Amino acid sequence: MVVRALLSICPEAAEMKNVSGELPIHRVCRRPTTLITGSKANGEFTNENLGIIQCLLRAYPEGILAQDERGLVPLHYLLLNHAATRTTDEVELLVVSLTLETFST
Repeated sequence: MVVRALLSICPEAAEMKNVSGELPIHRVCRRPTTLITGSKANGEFTNENLGIIQCLLRAYPEGILAQDERGLVPLHYLLLNHAATRTTDEVELLVVSLTLETFST
């Protein structure tokens, strides 16, 4: 995965904001969920966004609490954009990460 390779070379990339104050995790959460078919025999799917979100959270866990210029955190983007494509795994990952980071600070 390209994101994993980039973060292994430059972990601080997960902390870099764009001109709107968005971190990479905000941008990923804006994208529709992409399921990539695995083995057709067993119907497995790989959630591309979930893997990227996990990498970004490992590199910069505090990013889950980061607000952009509009005051939105990544979970807002996940729920506001392409909600019909979301998986419970994505929502659960962000809610659990948000809860853990909130109570650990």
